[in-house]
Amino acid sequence: MTHDRFLLLTRFMHFADNGNPNSTDRIWKIRPFLSLVVGNFKRVFHPFQKIVIDESLILSKGRLIFKQYIPSKRHRFEVKLFVLCDCETGIVLDIIVYTGTDVDIPKEDQGSGLGFSGAVVKKMMAPYMGHGHILYTDNWYSSPTLAQFLHDNATGICGTVRESRKYMPKFNVPSTSYTIQREATNKILAVKWIDRKPVTLLSTVHKGDMVDRGKVHYRTKKKICKTDVVADYNENMRLVVKSDCQLSGTECMRKSFKWYHKIVLQLIDIIMLNSYNIWLMKTSDPTCKKLKFREFIYNVSYQLLEDYGTVTNSRLGRRGHPPVEAPDRLHGAAYISYHHLQYTAFNEDQNRKIN
Repeated sequence: MTHDRFLLLTRFMHFADNGNPNSTDRIWKIRPFLSLVVGNFKRVFHPFQKIVIDESLILSKGRLIFKQYIPSKRHRFEVKLFVLCDCETGIVLDIIVYTGTDVDIPKEDQGSGLGFSGAVVKKMMAPYMGHGHILYTDNWYSSPTLAQFLHDNATGICGTVRESRKYMPKFNVPSTSYTIQREATNKILAVKWIDRKPVTLLSTVHKGDMVDRGKVHYRTKKKICKTDVVADYNENMRLVVKSDCQLSGTECMRKSFKWYHKIVLQLIDIIMLNSYNIWLMKTSDPTCKKLKFREFIYNVSYQLLEDYGTVTNSRLGRRGHPPVEAPDRLHGAAYISYHHLQYTAFNEDQNRKIN
């Protein structure tokens, strides 16, 4: 389509009735679409044992009341999404848009000690409580109070934690070793690991034993060993970052004056990524070469053109000239296939006569 037609279509792209606004919900313009997408995620796929929760950011420079200012990021002004992923397949299970209100994330009582970060975990993990899942978090979410809450609900946790958190044990350890310390309840394991810099972790599913990573140090030629907490955390915490990396090369994000367009386009990218991961899970064949994410998107687009694509009208030429036929890329897939070159068998006898 032409540039003007694309802008016209995006101008009238709405996902809610503007005549019935909801003043209590800051994302009421995309609430029906967001609820539909997240509901389908939960209906189609049930996660394996290990789950990870982290943030995903969308660049936003417009005037938006719930955009975040994060100076440590490359894009300092962004819309924050809380994302829950399955560690086995990388499929996104749940998404919450942070709006600064308690519409999506109910406030916790002060006596619970969970705080806002614990309320996010409690909200997103509500459908999976009591089923033996293991949740991986970073230090913004983790705390001894949250670990105790998840343990009481038959859910494990493993993640980094800040030493200044309430009820955290005090570590007195030199800078060339590691230490393991348990709380008096014998349910939560606190580990301080020092490699290049000190890292403190909490876990309710590990023992703190040293494990061989199967690697050798390039200089000392000694085996590299780590605690089971650190090794398991590094292996499973990378899924949200991996999803963002996959989307960054194929995202359909476009510049827009309307804030909800960017969130919707980000959701469409996540839908395609989930479809790709589910397709890989159902058609996994180690003998065949894995289809790349970009190729998968191209195949889906081409199949949609085959089913719904139609030949567009001829566009007008310059003034006083006849109409110009639309190029092949604007026609349906069946029309495009007529003009592709085809391979023909090589005839050696004819080649000799020509020479």
